[in-house]
Amino acid sequence: MTNKDRYKSDCHELNLLSEVFKINDLAKFLTISKTTIYNLIITKKLPHLKIDRTIIIFKQQFIDWQSKRSITPLPETQVIKNLPHIIKISTLAKIINISKSKLYDLVDSNLICHSKIGTRIIIFKNDFLNWLSEFSN
Repeated sequence: MTNKDRYKSDCHELNLLSEVFKINDLAKFLTISKTTIYNLIITKKLPHLKIDRTIIIFKQQFIDWQSKRSITPLPETQVIKNLPHIIKISTLAKIINISKSKLYDLVDSNLICHSKIGTRIIIFKNDFLNWLSEFSN
């Protein structure tokens, strides 16, 4: 193999690498855990290629898969339907997967509509849904 052939092969590999996700790359890109990605792969919900022990997700297949997935509108999700009309900070922190201190920061900066009863902070379900819809737009 000549140097020119080796160079072409290396360039082809670099182009191929830019067309694929490895598990770590995809986890960082989606900001989800590797475990979640592995669960999607195990349940055959995420298109992938397995070579020995390496799992590769082609970017174009991922984009196609992502665009075909139907997204349930937030108010129709089971988690939102089961929320009480008055939500405690600790409950809301678990639901949206942020720390209580970060949620308190959002409340203190009046980014989330809330009410105080004595020292207790409560958030009404409708106010939370309004905030989510504003945040997602």
